[in-house]
Amino acid sequence: MIVAGGCCTTCCCCSCCLHALGGILGAATNPAPADASGATGYAHAQAVYWGSLGVSTVVCVLLVVVTKGVLWGAGLLFLGLPLIQLLASVVALVVILTRDMGPINREAAMAAIGRITLRTIVGTLIGLVAMSPVLLLISW
Repeated sequence: MIVAGGCCTTCCCCSCCLHALGGILGAATNPAPADASGATGYAHAQAVYWGSLGVSTVVCVLLVVVTKGVLWGAGLLFLGLPLIQLLASVVALVVILTRDMGPINREAAMAAIGRITLRTIVGTLIGLVAMSPVLLLISW
């Protein structure tokens, strides 16, 4: 598997997955709202998102492992995790839009998923910028 001209079949540095780490940290640092109705929507959205991320990650990695092998599955996990996070955001949004939420504030839950997704993207971009110099060095 070739990425940016460098070999990613072995771990040659710790920066190869900084974008994945940035995406996870971005999603995990989503602050809770101060109002009570927003807090219940936020808590529900967090649970749905992290559950969706767990299921999406397991399903995607298993599919790749079965069809391409363990090395490709590991590559997807470390290099493709931000894409799986975006998939989890879409799944979480669909769940929030289609399920009966009872007393939970649907708008607050959708806003929380939006903030999680935005923070995932920003964290991924920060990780990509941080790992770019290493990828440039590897490609030489």
